[in-house]
Amino acid sequence: MAASASNDDDMITSINVTPLVDITLVLLVILMVTASYVVSKAIPLELPRGATGETMPTTLSVSIDRDGKTYLDATAIDAADRSFDLAVFALSFHHLRPEQAAQVLVEGTRVADRLLVIDLPRLPSLLHLAKLATFAPFVLWWPFAHDGFVSSLRAYSPSALRALAAHADLDVEVSTSPFDRQVVLARRKR
Repeated sequence: MAASASNDDDMITSINVTPLVDITLVLLVILMVTASYVVSKAIPLELPRGATGETMPTTLSVSIDRDGKTYLDATAIDAADRSFDLAVFALSFHHLRPEQAAQVLVEGTRVADRLLVIDLPRLPSLLHLAKLATFAPFVLWWPFAHDGFVSSLRAYSPSALRALAAHADLDVEVSTSPFDRQVVLARRKR
């Protein structure tokens, strides 16, 4: 009832959104049906299965020294002391348990003058809770949100990184960009 029958010259000031909602819902249904059809017609893929119940290491690091030799596994780098100017550990530090993280800091600073760790930031408590609440509704059906949720829970705070460095007897500088990355520069104490 936008206007009365007796006064047809008045302007209608409300917008009827029912047709817009109807069209949006029809498009959503079409998208859902099309998406399920496309997914069901995907190429079948048989993923390899493990022959044993062994767990595989979750972190793999590749290091290349000045002579071009390649080394694997950041927790035990097969290189002489100070073989590198800089060692970099990027975007997987949050997957390590604290004892492994401390070992990476020790090994990285043993074989290199400086160790640069680039990883996910751990926000201050209230912002972290807000971030988790944002991810929570999508965790069950969107893999990216699930990974973000779990990784956010595992990320080290700046104070935890400083504590790990103190435990490893290292000098450390931590710079955090709350919504981007956390950078740690570790050196041996002089």
